[in-house]
Amino acid sequence: MNKYTYFLKYHSNKSFGFTLAEVLITLGIIGIVAALTMPTLIANHKKKTTATKVKKAYSVISQALTSAQLDYGGMENWEYLSFTDDKVEERSNASKMFAETYLKPYVNSIKYEESCTKEINNKYLTNKPQIYLSDGTSIIVNTGSCYDIFVDINGDQIPNEGGRDIFVFYLCKSGRAQTPKLYAYANRTDKSRDELKSLCLSDLFHQSCTGLLELDGWEFKSDYPIRL
Repeated sequence: MNKYTYFLKYHSNKSFGFTLAEVLITLGIIGIVAALTMPTLIANHKKKTTATKVKKAYSVISQALTSAQLDYGGMENWEYLSFTDDKVEERSNASKMFAETYLKPYVNSIKYEESCTKEINNKYLTNKPQIYLSDGTSIIVNTGSCYDIFVDINGDQIPNEGGRDIFVFYLCKSGRAQTPKLYAYANRTDKSRDELKSLCLSDLFHQSCTGLLELDGWEFKSDYPIRL
């Protein structure tokens, strides 16, 4: 038997592989890398998912209002009611009228509540109509100086916090908007991005976060002031 044949025979009977220690070290390194990167990946995924849902809700509401104009004429001819905070019953009736006339018939709804109480940031919207959409989103209408349209991207599920899972749009006839239009709350030409960031935190329902999100192209930037 020559040396080459002996080498092949000797090594063909041996198995090559990693030792247990090497495997454990490798798994440990993988675990550490995963622990460092997974939170960021999960957070980024949540940001994208949330932004997509908000943008979709905006599109659904906009399309509903466009369809309603075919039946009721231009939005400038719609009935816009404005009430002070002490006119509770009148405000509730106006909210219900708007939801049932201009929204509910034109969206894919699976449930409707004429009067609900919605907790947002430990504060309450009371006696407001709520439309539940087939994708799990709900829409609440509140009447004040304008029609405020609250979008809850996960319906009745928590956390029920403005800027996290609840976002606000509004529709005004005059004053803030010369032509009736659906606006992301506070996103107007007179508000800078820094102002919107500040208002996002200070608003009662963090409603200006919606304007900031729209201004940033429906993307949650790294300096978005509320943790999702």
